[in-house]
Amino acid sequence: MNITFLLRLWPVYGGGETVTICLANEMIKRGWNVSVLYFKNNTRADLPFIDPAIKAVQIPDIRCDEFTTRFPDADKVTGYLKEYIQENDIHYLVNQWWPVEYIRGIRGRYKTKIITCLHQALYTPMIEGTGINGFLKKRCTSLYKFWKKRHSCRQVTKFLPHTDKYIFLSPAFQRQYEQFANYKNTNSQLGAIPNPLVYPNEMRPEDLQSKEKTVLLVGRMVEIQKRITRAIKIWRAIENDPRLDEWNFRIVGEGPDLAMYKQLAEALGLKRISFEGFRNPQPYYKQAAIFMMTSAFEGFPMTLVEAQQCGVVPVVMDSYLSLHDIVETGYNGIIVSNEDLTGYVNKMKELMTDTSLREKLAMKGLHSCRRFCVEEIVNNWEELFNDLSANRR
Repeated sequence: MNITFLLRLWPVYGGGETVTICLANEMIKRGWNVSVLYFKNNTRADLPFIDPAIKAVQIPDIRCDEFTTRFPDADKVTGYLKEYIQENDIHYLVNQWWPVEYIRGIRGRYKTKIITCLHQALYTPMIEGTGINGFLKKRCTSLYKFWKKRHSCRQVTKFLPHTDKYIFLSPAFQRQYEQFANYKNTNSQLGAIPNPLVYPNEMRPEDLQSKEKTVLLVGRMVEIQKRITRAIKIWRAIENDPRLDEWNFRIVGEGPDLAMYKQLAEALGLKRISFEGFRNPQPYYKQAAIFMMTSAFEGFPMTLVEAQQCGVVPVVMDSYLSLHDIVETGYNGIIVSNEDLTGYVNKMKELMTDTSLREKLAMKGLHSCRRFCVEEIVNNWEELFNDLSANRR
């Protein structure tokens, strides 16, 4: 089986690249031939393990990176892709981040099947913003939401004539598209496969006894999505409770709003909060007991599953559809109504003061996250490949 992933950057940038590495490593283990076509080399010192059998090919002289929105080289890229397919007998193209302009004219011309993936939520009804754009969004909320739904659907619909299967991160996103676009999935062109766990090993149940009284947040420091100001304000209520003096709050990640968060924590007089910057989060997961997420929207947040894999109990605002694929409130975590800061504080305090409840939820999380192990997720991909092979034209 010959599989090629299509990315803009390699080997690292964000979740799409991390997921690709994880999937490709497992596919190599199964004896499949895996390659990656990309445009921009983007590396760092602490690279994850990448099986040397993965063939990475940089397409030369094409400007297409994380910021590119215009694609004047489309014919050149498509021509390169056609030659690569023929020379390497590619059975499946997995489009992780190429624009539709680069894959036109491929479907139906070769025996190759094309799968396009959406690595984010379909629709994010954001009404926040600054300046004239923010003002207009707030004054014209209904009109803006209608436009945003139409725009979000068009980003999917434009790929459908050029792809054999379109994959969402969650069945909930698929159903949302079908509803918004009035699309009948009669030919099963749409599907859903979640992201895999990145870490190979989960925490043992007996390791839960060594957890520290630490609350953890891992994410990119971007307020419009992550809403970390809310987490900091929630933590203020925790610090003000003398029963919880032994607890501390660690925030791992970097981004454009990090300085603002530090200023807010200082202005609120917070003493038991630390900003760790960009770090490998795994050691922090192993130490922490509670995981906070206050995001406005997410696709399929791997930090939640990683937290469960390491015995960290997630407390999450109910602000995105795929959350319910991961967390069942009261079973393997806690879900709080979106924007309910008071309710969030109360649930945090309940967890912090009830060790048996924390350990119960952590144990269930250790078990439930196994459905996202890379072996299970690649089984889903293998089933998809087999279904497409059975329907070759």
